[in-house]
Amino acid sequence: MQRSQSGFPGDARLLEALAPLPPLPSVIRYWDDFADCWRTIRNPEENVWSLDINGVHLEFEFSCFDKEIVKLIKLWLIGCTSELACMTFSMYFHSLKRLDQRLILTVLDFSTIPPLGLTDKWEHEILPVCGNHQLNALKSLLLFCCGQSVGFLSNDSRPRIASLRQHPVDKYARVRSGDVFLDLYEDRKIIDFLDTLNDASSHDLAHTKTPLLISACILCICYQFAMRPKQIAKLKVEHLKIFNFENTASVQLRFFRGKQRKSTAPIPMLRKIKREWTNLFVELHRRRTTGQAFPQSPGALADSLFGLTPAGVVTSLARLTAELGLDGRSSTDFRHSAAQRMVDAGATQEELAEYMGHSWSMTGLVYFESSPTQAERVNRALAISPIYSKIERIARSRTISTEDLSNALPAHQIGGMPHGIPIAGIGMCTLGQGLCAKNPVLSCYGCDRFLAVQNSKIHEEVRDGLRPVVLQFYNASRGESYSPAYSQLQDVLERVEHVIDELNGGVDNE
Repeated sequence: MQRSQSGFPGDARLLEALAPLPPLPSVIRYWDDFADCWRTIRNPEENVWSLDINGVHLEFEFSCFDKEIVKLIKLWLIGCTSELACMTFSMYFHSLKRLDQRLILTVLDFSTIPPLGLTDKWEHEILPVCGNHQLNALKSLLLFCCGQSVGFLSNDSRPRIASLRQHPVDKYARVRSGDVFLDLYEDRKIIDFLDTLNDASSHDLAHTKTPLLISACILCICYQFAMRPKQIAKLKVEHLKIFNFENTASVQLRFFRGKQRKSTAPIPMLRKIKREWTNLFVELHRRRTTGQAFPQSPGALADSLFGLTPAGVVTSLARLTAELGLDGRSSTDFRHSAAQRMVDAGATQEELAEYMGHSWSMTGLVYFESSPTQAERVNRALAISPIYSKIERIARSRTISTEDLSNALPAHQIGGMPHGIPIAGIGMCTLGQGLCAKNPVLSCYGCDRFLAVQNSKIHEEVRDGLRPVVLQFYNASRGESYSPAYSQLQDVLERVEHVIDELNGGVDNE
């Protein structure tokens, strides 16, 4: 690349093309989509801009760029602030900073050649040495040049610039492979943790440390509602509503859709916390509203429900999942898993889009491609599918002999008649059936307090007795597997089958 007379390591024709650019404005305003307010950048002529993005103070330094193109970079960034989300234009800017400056000048030289030569130059000089994030930033810069009619570039050039090739990437590869989905063991670890923490008879929430309570509530809404970290961090105290009844409480959350395709007004979404986990949110709300010392991260919203920034939400969730033995699981994995659960249960495209907050129903098609067939779903409900029979790892191996069970106190011996099926002698509850807040028998399998009797034939009778009940629920709804009773029976049968396999020595522990 030749050097111009001014010492600029680029083509003199590029300097000429950049000359007509308009002056920088005296003040720049941008929308902070985390705090939902306008912010101002004063003195744009300075080499460092300070911006607040997602509760974090970031600095954009321009001294690394050749001074002849700094004005163009600043004008481009100003355009990005009005068109793109804060995190997007921040990513674009820092992608450009990491590039060799000579490569940026090579791209800007596109403005000095006829449009027909753009594709070949891009394919041979830019594409092989850049990643997709950098290619996106460079294309955004070129599109801005089209809008400013820099050199040969004009609005007529925009389709050609937009069509410049990037590296092929399957962004749903992990969805298709199933790596992002929580398995049944991980599901059970999460549910057991939330159940145990919420259970007032076994755990006093008043003595639970606030950071743990915050992390548990975040885990709950990630698992149940598939919310993104920014949506969680933007929850305010007023978005949590508690309705007290005689013996229980109902908790509702109101939040807003994120990553919308159009700059429309925020769309609210209302969700109800599972009754089994409401105590967690009642206690959190009490601490947040009674003037009790509550942790507040720097950059978090003043009236934030959790007192965290989006980055703080990610950290809190990662810490808790690591303690539960679910290392590496992120909010994205919870989101994908929730979507797949919806589809496996028979949700339509529109129902999935509403649940996930998608603005376009076609976004969720990949989950339908990854979903098992309806026949496989029936087999899973009957706990006879070879696909699912080896997924869940046995979290416990505690059993009790028939003689020990007969010698146990009657309160600790489990019995019941779920759906009219008499069941007894399946094992022992270390807590006592009368003190259990759950449905006896149907909730025993998989519970940490349950000691299964060592006679596998008894458990086979339970399985065979409940299977017709599952089919009754299935035939009544014909594929609509949203019924709580249907889902609970399905879960119970899977656990019964695993207890049988464990007692018969047929469990694959690898």
